[in-house]
Amino acid sequence: MNIKKIFLTMVLCMLPFQFALAKSAPVDNWKILATTSSGIYSYDDTSLKSIPANVPPKDIIIMAADASSVITDKNFLGLLGDTYGKKIKKNDQPNKVYLHVEMNLTDHTYRITEASVWTEANKQIEKKKLKTKFAPILANTFVAALFDKAQEKVKAWQEPMKTDDKVATDRR
Repeated sequence: MNIKKIFLTMVLCMLPFQFALAKSAPVDNWKILATTSSGIYSYDDTSLKSIPANVPPKDIIIMAADASSVITDKNFLGLLGDTYGKKIKKNDQPNKVYLHVEMNLTDHTYRITEASVWTEANKQIEKKKLKTKFAPILANTFVAALFDKAQEKVKAWQEPMKTDDKVATDRR
């Protein structure tokens, strides 16, 4: 099974899910989007950037972000194990997926442009650039939650800064 089919299967397995608030955030800039029976979904807050860079906030249409999922669903873990079993040690198993997601804020669509699979021991098994088309963002998915975060970020950039604000202006 190729990586594109695995990630499409992963996205379908995660739909729909109910959001559960996490009590603690991941290390560094990673923030939890949701915790479900399928896994823990996070994103890197500093990775939210406009495409192309240096677009005035009022003109931002495409936002990109890095997202991750620590898979806990036994069926999906089994699929990953079957697919990558020969590439890993017996005492290790694939359980993390990192995605680079692009979201169109105007027409509420997204695409995954890069994906990688990692093991419990933090060994990268595979990394692929994907040529996917933009697809509608479905409600109650990790992409919908990520889309909301992107919209919040753009809105914050669009609000005029007060002269006494010490907020970093590097947004892209």
